Amino acid sequence: MIFDTIKQDCLSCNRCSLHEARIGDPVTFSGPTNSKIMIIGEAPGEEEELFSKPFIGPAGEKLNEWLNWIKVSPSSIYITNTVKCRPVNTVGPSKNFTPFKEHIQACNYFLSQEIEQLNPKVIVLFGRTAAQALGFLKPGSNIQNIINTVYTYKGSSLLIMKHPASLLYAKRDPDKYNLLREEYKNGFIILKGLIDFINS
Repeated sequence: MIFDTIKQDCLSCNRCSLHEARIGDPVTFSGPTNSKIMIIGEAPGEEEELFSKPFIGPAGEKLNEWLNWIKVSPSSIYITNTVKCRPVNTVGPSKNFTPFKEHIQACNYFLSQEIEQLNPKVIVLFGRTAAQALGFLKPGSNIQNIINTVYTYKGSSLLIMKHPASLLYAKRDPDKYNLLREEYKNGFIILKGLIDFINS
């Protein structure tokens, strides 16, 4: 099965420098491989790397809250990341960083296979890295200009949203958090509409 092959190929991948700092297996995907819905995030965090599963940390909990809000089971969705290895500093404190262009390009080899094989009806891109990977955002451009926008990508409806982790960071500023939460609410209403349409 092609998805098993993707996992095996990730295990031996040395296409970029991120594999050098990996402490466990690459984080590939979770969810059914016949799902109509695909979520693409940025990269694994500490918990994801530990358990080799995407979106199981605080950002994943936030994502599940919103999916449950629109009455969509998280377990029904195929979830993956743009970059399969955790981008983490190897010198000094263990701290994640945003993947570089070469990391994104290296992992596009796997992501393109995932999209082709899954052939989803709806794709959700969470954050700048995912939007850049599929060519919807140029480096240095403002993601705000394309947030909650629906595009067509290889026959799929594609929705771009900010990463759920941004809600966690925004909690330090109540005004910013409230605005962002409203933005997320609108985005998930759009997502529910897309899902209802493909299920009708």
